[in-house]
Amino acid sequence: MTPFFLVALLFVGAAPTFWHLVEIQQVDLPEASENADLYQEIEPVLGYGGERLRGGELPAWNDRQWAGAPFLSNPTHGVFQPLHGLGFLMPMERALAIHAFVSLVLMGLFVVLLGRSLGVGYMPAVIGALTYAFCGASAAAMSRPGMAAVLVWTPLLLWAIREWVRLRRQSMGILAGLAGGLILLSGSPAGVLAVFALAIPYRVWVSTFVGEAGQTGLLQRAAGTAAALGVAGVVGAVQWIPAIAWIMDGGHGVESLWNARAAAQVPSTGEDLAAQILSASPGALPRLGYVGAMPLLLIPASLFHKSKGKDAWFFLFMGLVLTGLAFIAPWGEASYHFPWWVLAYPVVLCVGVLTALGADRLLPTRRHTQLSWLIPPVIMVAAVLGGLFVVAGAQVRGYLIAFGILTAPALLLRRSWMARGVWACWMILLFADLTAASVNAYLHPFQDGGVRRERLNEVAALAQEYVEDGRAFVAARPNDVTLPRNIGLLTGLRVVNGEGAGYPRAHAAWWRQVLDEGLETEEENEDLLPGIALLRYAGARVILVGQDVSLNDERWAQALPGLRVVGGDALTTVLVDDEALPWAAWYTAWEIEPDTEEAVRRMRDPAFPMGTRCILEAEPDLPGAESGGTRSQNQEAVAGGAGGGPARIEILQREPEEITLSVETLSPGVLVLADQYDPGWRAEANGESVPIVRANGIFRGIPLEVGSHEVRLEYASRPLVVGLWISMAGLGVLVIAGWIGVARGSM
Repeated sequence: MTPFFLVALLFVGAAPTFWHLVEIQQVDLPEASENADLYQEIEPVLGYGGERLRGGELPAWNDRQWAGAPFLSNPTHGVFQPLHGLGFLMPMERALAIHAFVSLVLMGLFVVLLGRSLGVGYMPAVIGALTYAFCGASAAAMSRPGMAAVLVWTPLLLWAIREWVRLRRQSMGILAGLAGGLILLSGSPAGVLAVFALAIPYRVWVSTFVGEAGQTGLLQRAAGTAAALGVAGVVGAVQWIPAIAWIMDGGHGVESLWNARAAAQVPSTGEDLAAQILSASPGALPRLGYVGAMPLLLIPASLFHKSKGKDAWFFLFMGLVLTGLAFIAPWGEASYHFPWWVLAYPVVLCVGVLTALGADRLLPTRRHTQLSWLIPPVIMVAAVLGGLFVVAGAQVRGYLIAFGILTAPALLLRRSWMARGVWACWMILLFADLTAASVNAYLHPFQDGGVRRERLNEVAALAQEYVEDGRAFVAARPNDVTLPRNIGLLTGLRVVNGEGAGYPRAHAAWWRQVLDEGLETEEENEDLLPGIALLRYAGARVILVGQDVSLNDERWAQALPGLRVVGGDALTTVLVDDEALPWAAWYTAWEIEPDTEEAVRRMRDPAFPMGTRCILEAEPDLPGAESGGTRSQNQEAVAGGAGGGPARIEILQREPEEITLSVETLSPGVLVLADQYDPGWRAEANGESVPIVRANGIFRGIPLEVGSHEVRLEYASRPLVVGLWISMAGLGVLVIAGWIGVARGSM
């Protein structure tokens, strides 16, 4: 068996052991803001994407949260990330666990490859890989699949960059581009920026000091770099092209890209970071800054490498710079709310590489090794050990003592077999240290997924009996794992609200009122209905109320009088609002208000005739109607095929990206669908294109003339289609080029 195969077996055994010891805790800590994302967003989002893809559908639009929202265009979802494909094959609670296993194994193997490329032996490379794969930051990332994907592909990217420069092989340049593209597809835009903050300087470094300097010109190096970036851009085009449109055309702010919350204790200052580094005691969550006691001793030894000293100084310098940016620099609003702590992830890769270099340098592997070669790093390590022993806690001191006892005989006897034995003991000691220190005491979906999913399906089935063609609203605490706001993604129930970045800034005035984040003061609002009255415009016929949430206050009684309880269980109560508007409603009377905030204020006015008049952003182009539709103000809106009234509406098809309705009208008017407006939607009436206007603040309005109409709406995000075709074509070209290269022997 080859050494690399043995390394793979080591990580295949270590990864599930580490994950189980860290994540599966028999304690009663069901929820925390740091861990709630698993239940509220990650599991539902990846589960929904997997469900749609398994059914042969491309989930461009999501109609189960936020009254409809773009799905694939959202760069935080990461549906095209290959590692996330596990969710397409099995239940998400199991897929999340296996995703963590696979990620830990690949992280370890790719760091070993990087260490070997640096000239480090297998066993020192494994010690560095253990540091990277099982440190506190990596343990936290196992609850964040997007960040875990970033950690997987980053060492592969650096290895491919180094081999590309060292060997001058085109295949390595293509591999570097592929790794960069896979990072772009991770679903963690913040992690992408953090990685490239290390990868770009590394490309400059290796081209200057490793292989290309003096062999190729500056223009050739720049062209090679541009080609690799081009490959990365092509592979990731399916994500970054629609993401740009999502930000610009969709009106989402740059800050919505980050959507990153660490499942870890994040140091807020340099002192907090130092305290985390020096403390091995476990807490309720992994500590982002803990890398183990041993790496702190081996990093100084790495700087004494003659052949690899430049690499050690590069990783030390980048690690210090990124650490300063992450935890010490005073960032304010100018940082666009960027989560600077994500820079800890490239830092731990630097620590892993330095640990491998230090392990390789400190212990001799040949009997004739001169003492003069050993003395400088040994003195440095001894000095650091003494200093750490003074300032560190009792647990870290224990690891320092064990390290000294194991290492001293190998330094004195200088035999190769002893060095290998000490390296093996270091691996065990390091793994025990990192596993004991990195505990996540909160629930993981793997622990309660099946039972919880069954209960949520029962709640959703009861709600669906009363929702009809409308939606449900989830009134639950943000961290409530028993009733996630994204229950619709898990069960198929269409929900008004949700969790995550779901609405554009242009709709913020509407949503903040509904979500109890009113823009005006109470004095200004005293003559208006509470913001939750807008739920009736969204067709919220059902309210799902979570534990510890009470609707027995004046706001709910004033905004939604007549709510009635129809059932539920010990954790969730189901209420019905019979006065909610239908999903598809017909209006022959309207008011024009281009400002969303003013439209919201008008809709909250108790005197506003909710069922007979709508508010439009612009005047509809209807030849037979007077401005404002004033000649039909007393007619009622009828939906769902009910008889009488000015229009008969029948829903023929209602799929996420395609809707078809039959509408018979007696007068010109506007068909309003309680689905969130988005520029990617197109509408036709009897085969002819018709405009979609923003109605009732955030919804879709389709102006129609008198007569019978088959109205068809289709969502087709052009940036998504363009990105998908670019990625598919680019991958096809790469496959053909690779086949030709292999056939010619030039790869």
